[in-house]
Amino acid sequence: MRVLFAFMFFIFFWSNYSFADLKIGQKGKIEFDTFYTFDLSSFYSKKYLERPLKGKGHLFLPKNIGDKKIPLMVLLHTSGGVKSHRETKYAKFFNKLGYAAYIVDTYGTRKCNPSGNSGPWKNCISKITTVDFATDAYQALNRLSSHPNIDTEKVGLIGFSYGANATALALDSNFKDNLNNKNKFILNISVYGDCFLNYADLEKTTGADFHFIIGTKDLQYNKKICDKNFSKIKSSGSSVSEHFLQDGVHAFEANFPVEWLPSSEYPTFTNCDLQFFNDGSYFESETNSKIKMEADVDLKNKYQIRKDFVFKTIKKCYGKGNWMGSQGNILKKNFTLLEDIISKYFN
Repeated sequence: MRVLFAFMFFIFFWSNYSFADLKIGQKGKIEFDTFYTFDLSSFYSKKYLERPLKGKGHLFLPKNIGDKKIPLMVLLHTSGGVKSHRETKYAKFFNKLGYAAYIVDTYGTRKCNPSGNSGPWKNCISKITTVDFATDAYQALNRLSSHPNIDTEKVGLIGFSYGANATALALDSNFKDNLNNKNKFILNISVYGDCFLNYADLEKTTGADFHFIIGTKDLQYNKKICDKNFSKIKSSGSSVSEHFLQDGVHAFEANFPVEWLPSSEYPTFTNCDLQFFNDGSYFESETNSKIKMEADVDLKNKYQIRKDFVFKTIKKCYGKGNWMGSQGNILKKNFTLLEDIISKYFN
């Protein structure tokens, strides 16, 4: 009965909150219908329908596009939010290749500002999950599919760090189908994301190819855990390609020089093997730690449960820290790599 009420509420909300049709050449801020999903229990029980949101994002188009239809790359930001030196720079790079680029602002949609000391940053991690990122990715795609300049047969998803982790969840065909989304991504790209995130109930992927890009000096990478979790993605229907940027560190597009950040400042989940289940359970095998997010529990209570689990309970599986900072040469190598990867799908 509650789910039915939520569905009816959504229909009423949507009908009174629909957006105008997108026009040829329209770019800039484009909003979309989305939800505060938070956890897989809320997602698969349809509890999320009771929490509709106005999604925020920015569309970049190549110059002089006219009425031509072109491929689209959807971008998911890091735990630091949308930055001009990262997401915007990549969007403009894709424009130069002749592709449209849409930056999804998952933090902005949920009114979370990660700027400042570790407090705001940790709060955003606690309040916003990869489930929210993946939901926004598909909901944004649904909105942009009506854009006259977008070729819906050629759409890719790329994420960075925290957002990169959501590109793996977006491979789950059950996740996509639960949103009633008829559109799909034909390739999913993770840039210096984690591979410790195991969506345990994955049975079948969307069929999109998965590309995992990481620097050889990025200490987030754990080959044993990556091999195990990538094997599951392969057996579920998607190819997996790993690409290593020699001497690359974490967040190599940063606006500060390369420096060592201990896990006390920026957790490095090197030895963590975290599994998410569709019933809302989290299980970290190295520390044998488990919690469960119940669908009906208030979001504010869930925030604290998640914060304690991520930043306290499983600390023993953290690495000592990681190298992070600006590496212009690695960024150039990544641009070259991305051009080579994406052109095989879009040309």
